[in-house]
Amino acid sequence: MAPPLLLLDAIRLRIGDTPLLDGATLSVAGTAELRPGRPRTVATTPASTFQSAASAADWKIGTVYGGGSLVLAADRGYVVAAPGSRLEADGFAASVGLPGAVAPQLVARPAGSLSISTPEGFVLGGALSARGPA
Repeated sequence: MAPPLLLLDAIRLRIGDTPLLDGATLSVAGTAELRPGRPRTVATTPASTFQSAASAADWKIGTVYGGGSLVLAADRGYVVAAPGSRLEADGFAASVGLPGAVAPQLVARPAGSLSISTPEGFVLGGALSARGPA
């Protein structure tokens, strides 16, 4: 069995002149926890049934999560994200088998948010991503 997935819906980081170094990633990007499911057989009339159009291999059930909140705060000094660092709060979309549906449905969740507070300033030399689901 796979290890449990650690989901971060919020990161609150207090920074005092400590940069996010090259290669560092802070991510609250959306994701999905999906597992194999079974397509439903739907009774249309007493004499007939309709099998889902999706194959069992395509049918996944679970939860789709959107991006969380990323808060970078400094009581003094600067917030610095060095070139090569990444801040991610992207949304996410996945096909999920929903109750009553005969085919998987696209479920999309929005991007999260980024908040930076500092009394002196910030340098965003790294990459920032808060895209909606594709």
